[in-house]
Amino acid sequence: MVPLFPKKLKENNVRKGFFEREEFVKHRAALPDDIKPVVTFAYWTGCRKGEILALRWSQVDFQASVVRLEPGETKNDQATHYPVGGRTSGDAANAEARA
Repeated sequence: MVPLFPKKLKENNVRKGFFEREEFVKHRAALPDDIKPVVTFAYWTGCRKGEILALRWSQVDFQASVVRLEPGETKNDQATHYPVGGRTSGDAANAEARA
């Protein structure tokens, strides 16, 4: 016998914990230099930690100023791209040079 389930379960997935820009700048300044590019990219793009840590340099297109995630690399398994520029692209270029 198959159990009956309610038609729709109540979800409580309200997003919390956003930083205002001033808070972000203050906290970023206190971080070690090698972590700052990751945190900056996360703040400006909203990209998830797992997606960021799995990135490869081949996904970063400096000429087009985008970072591309292929299908299967995101939470919803859809391809996406994150525009980067300004401080984010400078941090990425510096990190690539150190790699």
